Amino acid sequence: MRSDAPLQLTIRLFGLNWCWVPYVGAGFPLAREIHLRSRRNPRSNIFVLGNHGLVICGNDSSSVESLLFEVEQRLALLPRLVPQANLSALEEVRRILGWCLPGEKPVHTLGTDGNSRRLADGGVLYPCQALFLGGALPMLSRGAPPSRLQRRIASLDHSSPFLIVERSGVLMREKASPTELAMLQGYVEVVRRIDTAAPIRYLTNIEIKSLLRTARDRDPTTDHATFDSSALNRA
Repeated sequence: MRSDAPLQLTIRLFGLNWCWVPYVGAGFPLAREIHLRSRRNPRSNIFVLGNHGLVICGNDSSSVESLLFEVEQRLALLPRLVPQANLSALEEVRRILGWCLPGEKPVHTLGTDGNSRRLADGGVLYPCQALFLGGALPMLSRGAPPSRLQRRIASLDHSSPFLIVERSGVLMREKASPTELAMLQGYVEVVRRIDTAAPIRYLTNIEIKSLLRTARDRDPTTDHATFDSSALNRA
């Protein structure tokens, strides 16, 4: 997700047969791009997919697992230390909304850590964020009088299964699915490891629209989160 990812990888993966694949849409376009690059670099057994993830290749499962372990060790980043959730402030908002508190404490990083909030507010980092979390998560500023707070809550787009409460933590809908919660946990583990000075490559408006159109065409019955169109303006 860093715009300088190829440079960073050149340093960290030195000596390995790796290949960088800039972002393309998932499915056939991505598979075709990996195929083309593997033909240009036949020895490549590591493919880093921009704004997607990682593909590791090998002759058997043990060699793949060993190579994956080495790549993980080379690319490992420590998460930032962040303040704990402000449970009293979250309870105040929870009573108004009728939502609930996630049981997983790390997810509150999105509310308590200013750098994580900035990254979350910047746009869409990768496809599953748009598909399962509704794009950029809605955020509620703290410090307003109760009457103004209630008006602000009423004006929020409640299509997202989660709500970031500034300097406090995160609330979730009672009907949020286990898949959505797992996606949020993964998203948090990503943003809390991104360097605060890192140049970020968010998905563009065109890429997001193409992604959502492809997902709908592929399986119109899939229960994805409703995408927050306001995220397109921030992407």
